[in-house]
Amino acid sequence: MRFRFELRTDKMGADGAAPIYLRITHRRRLWRIATDVRVPPEAWNDRKQEVRRSHPLARAINARLKDLLIEAQRLALEHPNDPEAVRAALKGARGDVLEFAHKHAETLRRQGAYWEFRKYFTLAQKLETCFGRTLEWRDLDAAALERFERFLAAELGNGPATIAKELQRLHRLVRLAIRRGELEAGQDPFLRYERPKATRPFRRRLTLEEVRRLEALELPEDAPLALYRDVFLFAIYAGGMRFGDVCTLRREVNLGPDGWLRYDMMKTGTRVELPLPPPALEIVRRWERERSPFVFPLLEPGDDANPLRLRRRIASKNAIANRAIKEACRLAGIARPEEVSMHVARHTFADLSRRASGDVFAVSRALGHRDLATTQRYLSELDRDAVARLIETVWGDGDAA
Repeated sequence: MRFRFELRTDKMGADGAAPIYLRITHRRRLWRIATDVRVPPEAWNDRKQEVRRSHPLARAINARLKDLLIEAQRLALEHPNDPEAVRAALKGARGDVLEFAHKHAETLRRQGAYWEFRKYFTLAQKLETCFGRTLEWRDLDAAALERFERFLAAELGNGPATIAKELQRLHRLVRLAIRRGELEAGQDPFLRYERPKATRPFRRRLTLEEVRRLEALELPEDAPLALYRDVFLFAIYAGGMRFGDVCTLRREVNLGPDGWLRYDMMKTGTRVELPLPPPALEIVRRWERERSPFVFPLLEPGDDANPLRLRRRIASKNAIANRAIKEACRLAGIARPEEVSMHVARHTFADLSRRASGDVFAVSRALGHRDLATTQRYLSELDRDAVARLIETVWGDGDAA
């Protein structure tokens, strides 16, 4: 484990002074610790690793740096292969944004909130790529937020909507740190920073004619493309199902002899019940040949026993499905196939249903939106009938514009 001081001129303040950091290197990895010392660049002698005598506080500052280095070396003897422990001990009560973000992500993982875990884990990785392995709360100011915003756009190529979401997530972390006493309320860097506004996302959906063209596309029954085309169509017919919910559907559990589909949404836990139209039932019958416990052979038996493994498998299959759907749309002659993904099934159902029925309440019920929970309690039978009429209107023999 090696130690060396460095002057961070990239963090120079308006007063012309730059902070001194202690670098820890171990097995080609780097950690930094702020020393709380700031000096003008001309006052720092990097070769001698000390402040020049011309500085009025040179003696006091150099004594402080020497004491810090001796303490670091002592801790290295106690933790010879654990630079994180050395860094944590040296930092004392000082807080680190990356540590806080990773701990929050790990808490979400233990709670089974896999999708939220992935979001905060990814945020922590982006912060580390932008700022390095050390980012203390006191260094996360308005200028740092602006730098992070530019990094997301210029270096990672993130669009306005993604940038807005990442910054919103970071602000949630800041508020959480304030609640836990890591920061004072007045230290919130977002108080002096104007977050970019998210642009309204483009929601691609297919027309009814395009859905019919996908239906009519001839593909070999055993081709993977046929499976993912059918999964996409089923998601549309089944009320705009999310891909993860389609993956975990079981014949014996979720499909009733009355032709109704019943399942709890993975994302929200909302109960959804709706009748499957004939095209959806035909797709279900088509894949009975696979003899899988799942409606579609996307998962292996046992994949759903562990929530973390299940979500990893779904994420992997979702990437494959998105590529396959684009190819199927291209073969079917659908315009702009590169814009189509599994989630477009949800947009398509919502759009076609609204146009065909005008029954926004039934559309919301079929989509499983949770903001109608109060209404659901005393209109459960009416909800069921409204959804049944909606499915018949959209996918029945009549015309749906």
